Amino acid sequence: MKYISCLLALLLNCFWGTQAMAQDADAFNKIYQRAFLEVAPSSIDSAHFIADSLYGVSTTPLFKTRSLMLSATLYQQQQQLEKATQTAEQAFDIIIPTDHVDWQVRICGFLATQYRTLRLYKKSKAFCERALALIPQIQQPGAAHSAAGLVNQELAYAAMSVNRYEAAINHIRSSQQHFDQITQNKKFFTAENEQLLGLNYFKLNQPDKALQHYAKSLALLKDMPDNHIHGLAYNGISAVYIHQGKLPDAKNTWIAPMPWRRSHNTCN
Repeated sequence: MKYISCLLALLLNCFWGTQAMAQDADAFNKIYQRAFLEVAPSSIDSAHFIADSLYGVSTTPLFKTRSLMLSATLYQQQQQLEKATQTAEQAFDIIIPTDHVDWQVRICGFLATQYRTLRLYKKSKAFCERALALIPQIQQPGAAHSAAGLVNQELAYAAMSVNRYEAAINHIRSSQQHFDQITQNKKFFTAENEQLLGLNYFKLNQPDKALQHYAKSLALLKDMPDNHIHGLAYNGISAVYIHQGKLPDAKNTWIAPMPWRRSHNTCN
């Protein structure tokens, strides 16, 4: 902690800047990234200390908001969801009078997810609707479509939480219409949607459609590093086969190559 404090003091001095009330965005980003990527995995208390210190010296709504959202994300990682939502709500109150629409939308999405996890579905939906109302103000088309795609994904998750699988599929289709308009992360987002379609068709007892969408998800992921969507798709295929009583096929999903699977076995 002593090392963290000394390092923080040095970085905060850079962040504060040499001119009165001037603050350096690059220095802020370095502190933010170090806290989240390097400090938090080994000492989340130290990461909270950095986030609190950043907030204390920040002089603009954007820096204050980002500091609070760092704290909120750390609370989320600790499964302290009530603290996460309280902190994010505080950040939202600070940023909403500004023209930083991208951060307003990000916080709406964060709060929608947390409230859904807490089973406060009306609050979750309200923040999704607020995000969708704000998105047209985002100037960059790619960023706007990405945000709209992610908000519709969140609405799909919310529908799934209350077993409204047809509604979830409609939200996923709406999400994909936006992802089709982007280039950055398009394959990953599409693979996630295909995995979600597979899960929803499985819940609707349409196993053939479920397998088709899981296969599409894995095909999109074949050239990407292993990630959680791979696992969800493989697990979904196994669940379909188990439900059909095809236990050897369920086993082979993990231990033998499949037509849509990459050449190596991720479980070896």
